[in-house]
Amino acid sequence: MRQAIRSFWGNYFNFSGRATRAEYWYYVLLYAIVGFVIGIPASSRFWLVKIPFGIIGFIWVVVSFIGFLALTIRRLHDSNKSGWWLLLCIVLSGFVIGEIIFIVLMVLPSNDGGNRFGPGNNYANGSGMNNNGYTY
Repeated sequence: MRQAIRSFWGNYFNFSGRATRAEYWYYVLLYAIVGFVIGIPASSRFWLVKIPFGIIGFIWVVVSFIGFLALTIRRLHDSNKSGWWLLLCIVLSGFVIGEIIFIVLMVLPSNDGGNRFGPGNNYANGSGMNNNGYTY
């Protein structure tokens, strides 16, 4: 999990290349845990607790947004899909179908061989490293 987090922050503005399923889902898990930990006090009735944790939660979302967008696009690239699929999911998110398409796209297996977004994943060849140099 540590490598996935390092890869996330190391590729914060990187919208090209590929991201493995492990890299994506470990960061989703971290994001959910941090959101939960911040969200519990932020939902307090006491404004002395609610306001600071609400601000911290807002900062967490703002700081993570660009990196999470880049990670999602790299995850789509790993399954040989264009980043424009994310826009389709956002447009259709008013309907249930947008969320279903998004989840299906995020759990698609990696394209082990090279594709138009980069070379094949080295971890599939037994080296234990992804294209970004982080081990999994």
